[in-house]
Amino acid sequence: MKRIFWTSFWSLPALIISLIVILDQATKHLIVTSENLTYGGRIEIIPNFFYIVHVRNTGAAWGILSEHTTLLAIISAVVFAFMIKYYESLTSGFLERCYAITLMMGGIGGNLIDRVVHKSVVDFLSFSYKSLEWPSFNVADTTICIGVGIYSISSFLRPDPDNKNSEEKQTTETK
Repeated sequence: MKRIFWTSFWSLPALIISLIVILDQATKHLIVTSENLTYGGRIEIIPNFFYIVHVRNTGAAWGILSEHTTLLAIISAVVFAFMIKYYESLTSGFLERCYAITLMMGGIGGNLIDRVVHKSVVDFLSFSYKSLEWPSFNVADTTICIGVGIYSISSFLRPDPDNKNSEEKQTTETK
């Protein structure tokens, strides 16, 4: 597989991951230390739609595995290490997959810090419409979701070069 500049020059992904973690931790710090927003509090930004809140999540998305913060921290660390080790094969040489994996790693890193340091993840962005309320989230969650979205779209729209070669190889071997 041809190595692309992104994967052969790790400083750019490391810089982006670091910036995501710093932004995530800085915004969470602002929420936790805010004099205008107590734990469990809520500030309306866009009436009946967008709020800044201060909540803690001891689980994963939507509170899955609540009260299993240590297990989630271990899983996050293992996934992060896996992504570092298999970065090049996960990206298959596609630049958008490099961005996707990098975004996911930044988000995983930000939430991992919360799980280890605070034993819960600080969430502060909340959206609702009429009686529907989306679970609160943070910068790290956002980058993970964007990364997963980019990776998923890329996986559907662009064939994996390694799989394509093995399919062609099988076709020629059966002839």
